[in-house]
Amino acid sequence: MSKDFGREGFDDPQGLCDVAICGGGCCRMRSTFNDSVKMGEAKRRRLAPCICGTGLPAAKCCWTPYGYHKKPAVLDLHNTGLTGSHDRCYMRATKACDTKLSAEHLISEGVLKVLAEKQVEVSGTPWLANQKKVLGFAALTAKCLCARHNNVLSPIDSVGARLFKTIQTCGTTNQGPALVFLLSGHDVERWMLR
Repeated sequence: MSKDFGREGFDDPQGLCDVAICGGGCCRMRSTFNDSVKMGEAKRRRLAPCICGTGLPAAKCCWTPYGYHKKPAVLDLHNTGLTGSHDRCYMRATKACDTKLSAEHLISEGVLKVLAEKQVEVSGTPWLANQKKVLGFAALTAKCLCARHNNVLSPIDSVGARLFKTIQTCGTTNQGPALVFLLSGHDVERWMLR
């Protein structure tokens, strides 16, 4: 059962639409529910390394009776082992802040590393006034998140980096059979909101 992402009537009642299929420069979303599996194929898929990139066997990672499904990362922002709030941490409402602020990247550092090696050219910001400037990754930070919450949210940053690496691979690879990447749609949404 394969449908193009964004098509009207897309039906995914079990929330299993997590796989980006790429090949020949074309990407689309596919439901991971598989109506027909060839004899022995299910066992091979269970024993093969999981397509999410962890390196674990699929049966111990993202393989379900319905096919592949990447579970969202579990983030406990309220029980960090700390009590109190930092005035400049945007997660201060959880009352579980660290006393130190960390340098939070405005764009996830993992994403920046996919796009460039050490620096990027920035333009279109109010503080540049119609100019361009080359900045290192460390310059693209703000002290708006405490160290503890930054640490708790790091799995979401890695999802953003994997998403960008997937898009980059899809755009630069022209292979015959489709490449398969597995991401949690829930985590991608949380990364975008972060």
